[in-house]
Amino acid sequence: MSWMIGFGQFLLLCLTVFGFKSLLLFSVANGFVAHTQLPHKTGEFLAPLSRSSSTTNNGLEYQNVPLNPWLLGISERMDRQNIDFLIFMWPFVDGTRPDAALVLLNFAGAAGAAWMLVVIESVRNIHRERRVLYYIFPWGYLVFHYSHAMVTPLYSIWNLFWSPLQTNLNKSRPRDYVINRVDTIALISSQALAYIVPLALFAAPVPQVLSVFRKQTVVAWYQPWSVWIAVTHFIVTVFVRRWTQQSKSGTVDIYKESRSNHRTIYGFAFGLTATPHIIVLSISLTALLYPGLYSPRFAGLLHPQNVFIPPSPWSEIKAPHLVEGCKWLLQWDYIIGSTAVLVWVLTQYISLQLSQTHDKRCSWNCLLWKIVIWTVLTGPTAAAIQLLWKRDEIIFDAAIEEAIITTIKKQP
Repeated sequence: MSWMIGFGQFLLLCLTVFGFKSLLLFSVANGFVAHTQLPHKTGEFLAPLSRSSSTTNNGLEYQNVPLNPWLLGISERMDRQNIDFLIFMWPFVDGTRPDAALVLLNFAGAAGAAWMLVVIESVRNIHRERRVLYYIFPWGYLVFHYSHAMVTPLYSIWNLFWSPLQTNLNKSRPRDYVINRVDTIALISSQALAYIVPLALFAAPVPQVLSVFRKQTVVAWYQPWSVWIAVTHFIVTVFVRRWTQQSKSGTVDIYKESRSNHRTIYGFAFGLTATPHIIVLSISLTALLYPGLYSPRFAGLLHPQNVFIPPSPWSEIKAPHLVEGCKWLLQWDYIIGSTAVLVWVLTQYISLQLSQTHDKRCSWNCLLWKIVIWTVLTGPTAAAIQLLWKRDEIIFDAAIEEAIITTIKKQP
């Protein structure tokens, strides 16, 4: 294991500890955890329903809504878990706080793309041979129970420790990185059907499209999203395998097809996280540069500092209500989780560069500026995807070139 891998693991461990402080300890200290208990006691929370509902001092219309999603009664533990998740998610999807909605949109894109990278790693040829790396269900379970910020760094440490692509980088072969056509189709289909479509229902207006109770059910039962993605991936794989075949005409064709598959996957993952980030950044900057387009209250809510920057976890600030505490937690979840993904991928990319000869290495200054620009404009997870995409391109381009030279030499 190279020094770069060890250094990356150390940074990821620090991010896990920071995630524990910023999410759990800070949530207790700022009063957010106490706010989450109120709906359990009252059995209801505030949510917009109609123009006839009462108006609060923030200018938005509310009405007391019973906390009662469909499909309760299966088990006490499951009911409690679903309701806890609903209490946390509802302020982001009830339509009363545009800043909270933007925070969720940004997080959802980054978290979905990050999980897609985890699945991508699991279906590479070399990881299929190592069952410990192929089965990622436990990590998905931990993510939706204990947060993106604390679990993603731990997965990254585990991956860097066990993956032969990192521990035996000089011995890895281009075919070890390959993702076949079946998994390419299944990856994109499962992410679209089991992640993007349900999340779109989060934005459905109440009661025009969904009743408040149906929307509560969608939100509560979407907590184990990685399970729905895995199930959809398996079903799609079963059907697609019957009519999709990997190219077997030659080594060059195999690597060209693999490169095409990877481009499709990474392009989709990049769009999944970059598009929401660009939308959120554009709206927030508009509120900063042209505040007259919004009412004074909304201009303040949509300000970049309010959307992107949570308070310090070492501060003594208190969450005035549930919405603000939810927003702070999700902001830190996004920042730490996305940074962990970038550190994980950057560790892999630099390790590859250090294994090459000096004439083939990238410019470190150029790499730094690219990361900064990608992170600001498209988000840290998108920057990580670009790096992983570039790494695979380097590996497959070299493999194709070597295969062509070998074929030429064999010709009489």
